[in-house]
Amino acid sequence: MRYYRRLEIQNLSELTQNALNFIRSKPNVFHRKQGINLMRLPLDEFNAKCPEAQRFASTLGLTLTDALTFVLWHPSQCGIHRDSWRHKARINIPLLNGKNTYTYFYKDVETIEVRNAAGSTVVVAKDQSTPHVDFVETTCPIVLRVQELHNVMLPYNNPVPRITLSLGFDIDPVFLLEDDPVNNDTNTSAQGS
Repeated sequence: MRYYRRLEIQNLSELTQNALNFIRSKPNVFHRKQGINLMRLPLDEFNAKCPEAQRFASTLGLTLTDALTFVLWHPSQCGIHRDSWRHKARINIPLLNGKNTYTYFYKDVETIEVRNAAGSTVVVAKDQSTPHVDFVETTCPIVLRVQELHNVMLPYNNPVPRITLSLGFDIDPVFLLEDDPVNNDTNTSAQGS
């Protein structure tokens, strides 16, 4: 199974800068309390400040329906989990301090349901020390299987916060992972404006 695929986005620097500026303008998002990593952004406001994200979606034949941000301030903030998401995949774009941080994937792991800091029920691995089956560094846009068990590893000496933009669409972008099951590292070029 292919867990991820790196993507190329034209005008990536403009998209990341506008998205990061938008997130920084929201203190409740940027400086969130520990334990709440993933937060939904107000889509209309986000689209107005970062139209490049919708333009990128259009290059894939998709419409942006969700903009979320994943912020880590400490390595202990994330464990092995499965996202509660309507689609199998999302596209994540690193915005700040992604170098030397990795998303690890796991399979055949016993899970339990727990309540997170936001009060939602989430699925987590019963044993957080289980070995991974694949991983990718968070230095470029990536389509990820978020309904597979995964974890974000943030080294203790890494600059913080580590921030990624996580995009959801009208159609599940898992199709970007289904055409080349052999090579987990193949680039897909997406033309944006």
